Amino acid sequence: MSKPIQSELARLDALIARCEALAEQSPGIYRLRVGLLAYLGIVVVLAVVVGCVVLSVLLIFAIAGLSIIINELVAYGANLIGLDDHGHHYVHVVGGGVALLPLLFAFLVLKSLWLKIPAPAGVDVDGRSAPRLIEEIQSIRKRLGTLTVHRVVVAPEEFNAGVVQVPRLGPFGWHRNHLVVGLPLLEALSPEQFRAVIGHELGHLSRKQTRFRNWIYRPRQSWSRIAYELTREGGIGVLLLAPFLRWYSAYFGAYTFVLARANEHDADKASAEVAGRDNTAAALTTIAAKGRYLGHKFWSDLNKRAAVDPQPPAHPFETYLGLARALPASEVEAGLAHVLAATTSHSDAHPCLTDRLKALDMPPQPLAPLAVTAGEALLGDLRAKLIGDTDALWAAKLASSWKGAHERALTRQAQIAELAAGAVASRLDAEGLLRYASLLEEAEGPAQAMPWLDAVLQQRPEHASALFMRGRLKLSNGDEEGVREIEAAMQLDGDALEPGSRILFDYFYQRRDITRGQPFFDNLERIAKQRRQAEAARISITDADSFLPHGLDAASVQGFAEACASEPRVKRAWLARKHFVDTPEGPLFVCVVEYRWGKKQAMRMHLNAIVEAMPDVERKLIFKPDRPAIARKIAAVDGSLIYTRK
Repeated sequence: MSKPIQSELARLDALIARCEALAEQSPGIYRLRVGLLAYLGIVVVLAVVVGCVVLSVLLIFAIAGLSIIINELVAYGANLIGLDDHGHHYVHVVGGGVALLPLLFAFLVLKSLWLKIPAPAGVDVDGRSAPRLIEEIQSIRKRLGTLTVHRVVVAPEEFNAGVVQVPRLGPFGWHRNHLVVGLPLLEALSPEQFRAVIGHELGHLSRKQTRFRNWIYRPRQSWSRIAYELTREGGIGVLLLAPFLRWYSAYFGAYTFVLARANEHDADKASAEVAGRDNTAAALTTIAAKGRYLGHKFWSDLNKRAAVDPQPPAHPFETYLGLARALPASEVEAGLAHVLAATTSHSDAHPCLTDRLKALDMPPQPLAPLAVTAGEALLGDLRAKLIGDTDALWAAKLASSWKGAHERALTRQAQIAELAAGAVASRLDAEGLLRYASLLEEAEGPAQAMPWLDAVLQQRPEHASALFMRGRLKLSNGDEEGVREIEAAMQLDGDALEPGSRILFDYFYQRRDITRGQPFFDNLERIAKQRRQAEAARISITDADSFLPHGLDAASVQGFAEACASEPRVKRAWLARKHFVDTPEGPLFVCVVEYRWGKKQAMRMHLNAIVEAMPDVERKLIFKPDRPAIARKIAAVDGSLIYTRK
């Protein structure tokens, strides 16, 4: 980031707070400012393009007039001295090229914005492949009076649903609306609950009383996606527009944050209108309760099966969908407790579950068994095909990695058993206990590892690695005491500075505590700068550098000498390594090759051949055959002469 993250995020947070106050005190003024801001991006783009065209026209007239004057002067001078005046016609060519440069710039600006933003991936469905789903969507559209849904997509692996609006004319809009529904979500909800989900998503396209908020929803999405895609694509567009678009999309997003959050509540109201408040609350509760397990814990539990089962499950996706339908009560309770403890923050335009239920005047709904899932009710024959295809895909992926995972798990279990005996008998030192804790975390989870980390720190209270690991595990469980322990580890061990700063910065950033996160961001910036400087030093050789003996073993030196001997023109060769003061990374070797005859340019191919012939010592080799000052320094290093032609 070009600015300190504290000032940037603090500025956006302050802007959101001011907009919240303005929207509450003077909603009309706030809406007017939002409307004007929505057009600012388009105005800037058009101003740049029109300005370039006008400038090009003015340059054409100016150069035409200037060329007439110059041509007359050149012709007059040529006549006086009796010379031909054909050369003056080049004024037209050069001047015309200069005049067209602004037009080229305008073309590049427009071309950069005419990005092909990819449509969301998935299986397209229509009235023939899933008639009941399409009928349900059309019924909800009619009830809410929404914009056209151009495409309905089922994403087989996504536990989610959403409306994605892709602008066909870049910043000028003309959106194509895609409704994406995830198959796992269809299997996790009843038909009535799924109707509430579709009502929420289509509520973003409603033409009813929330028209202004929904209109802002579109450019808010568009500018964010354009800025992202432009940066991802790279090229001249990034140079011309990305800085402005990054600023504008962030500022516009922050300024319209109040409307975006209100838009989510509006969408919940639309959901309640078409499905009832009870079904909307039940859908919100179910998605929150099941989402935590299906999004994260399912995969960790599946990977743990590799420890005991040499064969992967035959139908992994069917297993996943079965859990989406009927998740164990313990996992439901844990997931619901987690989301109910969350609070609404500026990091997400979606309000927290508690606030959304409060706005609906509904409590969290108990999860009832599903007699029929929305997938069974709405997808028809397509459901079986989607499940079969995705199941085969997941099975193929697991088959390619399961054997190795199983072998690693067996090795880990053997190591755990060996260390467990020593741990119980109190025969393990601090390093053995730390190794035992690490293996337990990997195999069984953080809870099993924590007691043994405590045992390490009882033996050695200032054990940096144990402090770091315990702090990391505490933070992952929401215990802020982990901050102090990671900071202590960073003080004790310089190698912990970078990973510790990254963990702590992420921790505070997620909580929008920018002030406390800033020092760790500064650490990361300083380390990155030092790494860039070190890399620059590693790939450059200057006359001021000093050199040390190469330190290679005899076999490596012999291979190098043989490569030199393969070229008859090589007379002598020296090899040394650059002396680094502040960069302890792997050594940089520098070689000087002296040829008996031939042009230096012709030797480059042979130098490359020498590099290829060298043994793989995992070190970078740079050859400098034509730097006299460097050659003299390297020749003076003890043992640097490694080849002489006899």
